[in-house]
Amino acid sequence: MKEENRKEKLTLSNIEGDMKNLSIREIISVFVVSLLMALVILVLMVLDSATNRAISSDAFGVVVLTVLLFALFSLLVFILIKSINRLISIKKKTYIIETDRLINSKSGTGQIVSSNFRTAFYKPFRLYFSQKNRVFKIPEGINYKWSEKHHMYEYSVFNSSNIGDEFYLVMINDKIICAYNKKLFEME
Repeated sequence: MKEENRKEKLTLSNIEGDMKNLSIREIISVFVVSLLMALVILVLMVLDSATNRAISSDAFGVVVLTVLLFALFSLLVFILIKSINRLISIKKKTYIIETDRLINSKSGTGQIVSSNFRTAFYKPFRLYFSQKNRVFKIPEGINYKWSEKHHMYEYSVFNSSNIGDEFYLVMINDKIICAYNKKLFEME
């Protein structure tokens, strides 16, 4: 089969759908972590009251808990703002599509088996491009869900990418949001 026959049409609608999916996944993750954080706080309050305020009466315990919760809360707000800004960029069509050549790649610790707790230890697969030291962290989970031929997990995207391949890069504020290998996709 010729390589040209394997290529799938890539449209702006597909690209915007991929960016929306990434944003929605991040927003859902923020809400799930927020609910878990609220549950932990509730458990700590119950434990504190059951132990006659042993946690809240200890200054060190209060400081440590406050710093940890503030750091987690700040991270969640940052991710939420980033995701909302991406959705605004999609709506206003302020993203840029460029082509670039793959010059290096690094394997991550991505796993085939899904687990809700692996994100703390997850190190993404990365693709490095020739212009401006661009790095693309391949999103975990299924990429290109709309594709009939090339929907694949992050490790498959990584394994199908070879040094020298040309890519379509979708960028917002000089950050790569999505990458499409030209040997698999052709812009319409």
